[in-house]
Amino acid sequence: MQKNYRNEQMLLYSILKSKLEGCKIRLEYEVWLKPSSETKTTFCIPDIVILYDQGKKIAIRMMGEKHTSSCIISRKDKSQKQALEHNGWKVIDIEKEYYPRLWDNIIDNIEINKILDLM
Repeated sequence: MQKNYRNEQMLLYSILKSKLEGCKIRLEYEVWLKPSSETKTTFCIPDIVILYDQGKKIAIRMMGEKHTSSCIISRKDKSQKQALEHNGWKVIDIEKEYYPRLWDNIIDNIEINKILDLM
């Protein structure tokens, strides 16, 4: 089945693939989670995941305008983040507000390094 990935998602994926050799980097990877007392979330699909050989797991969520304009989506995002962290994932939210050039496909090395420093 052909997936339609967003431009900013593909750009960041390509950058990460070139900078993080030796890691498994996946687009829209299905993550099954154990529910906790804080959240009932059991399944999510982050935009990008990075899986390190040592077991470190990073979920990257690309947060466009809809994630900041809706209270319902904001609550869902918060619950998802808590569930991922409870299950040993590091969650990195890449917000359009702070990285608008990524959404415009003109990101520079300074911005790329800022994103890599989050990992």
